[in-house]
Amino acid sequence: MEKHVTLLGVLLLVYSLWTLLRSAFMFLSLMGVTLFGRWMWMHGMLPLPVHWLAGLGVLASAVYVIWAILNLAAAIGLIRQASWARVWTILASVLNIPRVPFGTALGIYGLWVCFSNRGVHWFAHGGVSPPPSSGPFDIP
Repeated sequence: MEKHVTLLGVLLLVYSLWTLLRSAFMFLSLMGVTLFGRWMWMHGMLPLPVHWLAGLGVLASAVYVIWAILNLAAAIGLIRQASWARVWTILASVLNIPRVPFGTALGIYGLWVCFSNRGVHWFAHGGVSPPPSSGPFDIP
């Protein structure tokens, strides 16, 4: 089970860094469109102002940054094998499921790690793997 926990931690870490990179790109793109659109509006080339894009860029980027911080906290907890990591991982996994396709796969894998019999035992006993069993959802 330790391999799954570590793998999930690394995957969440990479996914959170990817989300931060996308957030920065979104913010800079919408700010650039806003500045260029404002210039075009001031010179009569656009019929409507586009000032609202700056607010949209800040809001969308803030949501992505919060999402990335949640994934990052879960990843750090899993890599360090902390006892609180299970709660953060469940929350991050549930929130990642709507983000098709990678978030969905990562969310399902995270929920499997946290709710499988071996995962529950592993988190409850401080990183000690349970004895082998023959349950249908238990993969060594």
